[in-house]
Amino acid sequence: MNAFTDPAAADDELRLAEQLLTGLDLRITTFTTRITALARNAGRVSGDFAYSMDIAHFMAGRPLPQPSPARRLDTANAVSDRWHTLVTVRRYHLTTGSLCG
Repeated sequence: MNAFTDPAAADDELRLAEQLLTGLDLRITTFTTRITALARNAGRVSGDFAYSMDIAHFMAGRPLPQPSPARRLDTANAVSDRWHTLVTVRRYHLTTGSLCG
């Protein structure tokens, strides 16, 4: 996970996450991104937040830059599709006031 093993690459990933979260009311994801940034700044090496940057990429519909250390119950593609759909539906709801697409 770049946030813990490569602080320079983590900066780019965190900027992407912050850009994707701007204007959205996904408070827990915003907090998780901030926690990840704090952990990166502290130099903590841990798998506790291994999924954070994965989620930021999935929300943007972008591929992971490298294999993720996160363990999943489903394939990375299936998880990515679910996160991207969640963001797409949420954006639609915020712009139209409707949860139906």
